[in-house]
Amino acid sequence: MQAAQGHFDQRSLDLLSKAKALEPEHHAVLLLGGLAALDRGDQPAARRLLKRQQALTPEGTPDREALDRALEELAQGRDPRLKSNVP
Repeated sequence: MQAAQGHFDQRSLDLLSKAKALEPEHHAVLLLGGLAALDRGDQPAARRLLKRQQALTPEGTPDREALDRALEELAQGRDPRLKSNVP
């Protein structure tokens, strides 16, 4: 990922694709896949991937709370990565 621009570069996308082929339900694959979908403007795909991640994440954990908030933002048509969404 290109840190300076905050977008996935081609090498990162290629590595993610390889990881997905090896273990498609791994939490990192789902999370990074969701972020990559947001990066390309595909909110429905991001929502699907993050919902799969949510189902694998125990309730009451900080990770689950963050996923719940992100999915709520997506349901409202907002990008959960944007700080302007924070109250």
